[in-house]
Amino acid sequence: MIYLFLLAFCIAFIELFMALDIKREGVNLIARSRDAMAVIASSELDDDEKESFMRRTSVEMFKATIRFIIKFLLIIMVLFVMYWLTIFAFPELRAPILQYFVSPVGIVGMTLIAIAYVWIRNVTLK
Repeated sequence: MIYLFLLAFCIAFIELFMALDIKREGVNLIARSRDAMAVIASSELDDDEKESFMRRTSVEMFKATIRFIIKFLLIIMVLFVMYWLTIFAFPELRAPILQYFVSPVGIVGMTLIAIAYVWIRNVTLK
């Protein structure tokens, strides 16, 4: 039963990660940071232009960061609800699940499950 929960947990995380497009948010934040660093290092722009750009960019980066955090917290919330529903339905699984989450074997196992799921998902969707 614990393996079924862990499989569902991994699949839910991956599907939510892809559905909410968190990767795009991260890439967007990195790109904005690079643009800001390029403007700061630019010798062609004067200080007023740099300041104006940095004010606009900082607001955009703040909004993007908030979107990223909200999406990530949404994933955590869904996984937390899954955990508590499982514990509510099967109270005897609480200790094994918690032990599996912190054991190296459990972490490697869940990582391998996730990699296998993503690979199978990509192969079937092509």
